Amino acid sequence: MKFNRVSYLLPLSIFLVLGILLWKGLNLHPHDLPSAMLGKKVPKFEVSTVEDPAKHVTESIFNNHVSVVNVWATWCIGCKNEHEFWLDLAKAQKKLKAKNRLQLIGINYHDTLHDAAHWLEKGGDPYIFTLFDKDGRLGMDFGVYGTPETFIVDQKGVIQYRHVGIITEAIWEHKLVPIIEGIKRGKSAY
Repeated sequence: MKFNRVSYLLPLSIFLVLGILLWKGLNLHPHDLPSAMLGKKVPKFEVSTVEDPAKHVTESIFNNHVSVVNVWATWCIGCKNEHEFWLDLAKAQKKLKAKNRLQLIGINYHDTLHDAAHWLEKGGDPYIFTLFDKDGRLGMDFGVYGTPETFIVDQKGVIQYRHVGIITEAIWEHKLVPIIEGIKRGKSAY
């Protein structure tokens, strides 16, 4: 008789534990997911750019610049929604003195080179250059969960901040600009 009780309770217990885990998982917010890369140097890489596939760049692009890295894809609806913001920001950055400008870098994530190049030609290119991450390996090394995601990297190539989701003017002004200004003054964001 004891065996029968255990045989009924074991599947029920497993079902309850799985149900609780799934319920908790549904309540997670991707914005709250921590990044293992905060406070660490950007990963080492050598990738081509969308603008010039023959040109390869490395993590050295982050040296001596405060950089904003936007991870995007042509299939990403949120990326389409925020693209106008990046174009406006690029225009505003061009008006600043060179020493005050941010380095805007794109990472095209899990896409085709043709689609990425067409997107930038048709919709405008706000980036100094866009790293082409066809297989998503670079994004994975950065700790990307999906698109769009935005990273702030300091002058030493250390990832200081990660934002999951669309960047709006309000998020930029109230959240990212204070972090960038702090980095320029030598303060860490994490």
